[in-house]
Amino acid sequence: SIDSLILRGYESALNQIDQIQQDIELTKRDSCQKDDNSIFSQPQKISYHFQYKNNFKIDSLSILINLIQNRNIPVDSLYSYLSNIFTRLALPYAKGSLINKSGTSVIVNIDPGIVSEIVIDGNKNTSEKLIITASGIRPGMVVTDELIQKALDGIYSTHLFHNVNIGIDKLNRIIIQV
Repeated sequence: SIDSLILRGYESALNQIDQIQQDIELTKRDSCQKDDNSIFSQPQKISYHFQYKNNFKIDSLSILINLIQNRNIPVDSLYSYLSNIFTRLALPYAKGSLINKSGTSVIVNIDPGIVSEIVIDGNKNTSEKLIITASGIRPGMVVTDELIQKALDGIYSTHLFHNVNIGIDKLNRIIIQV
């Protein structure tokens, strides 16, 4: 059920917090620069504000991103942190994009990889509705490797196709090629 998936994601996020905090501390130490007097100086504190595409929040993702929000992470390191978080949470199609940077205030849009549309390509055997139903993918779902594998299994189980490929484009459209 969806509740058990949310709980597993939340537990996964909690298990990763210590490692991410250690990663943040290491990067903060590495990003310090020596001044002329050989004294280490910290960069200015950056205020991050995160927005979620379509207001879609995943609890485990929100927890880990909130760790970044209150840390002094340089903007040029932000994408590597976000990529690390997305990888740890098995969200391979998630992405973060800088919306606005003004002084020490940064607004970042988080897109967890939400399906915007499903496109069927190459179908000559059956209705597109049947393929979409067999895939189990619906607009608004978060794309994961597990979702793609289940969709492939569902389409192959119809025994209508010998070669099925599923991809996702930059607009988060699922492209099912049969």
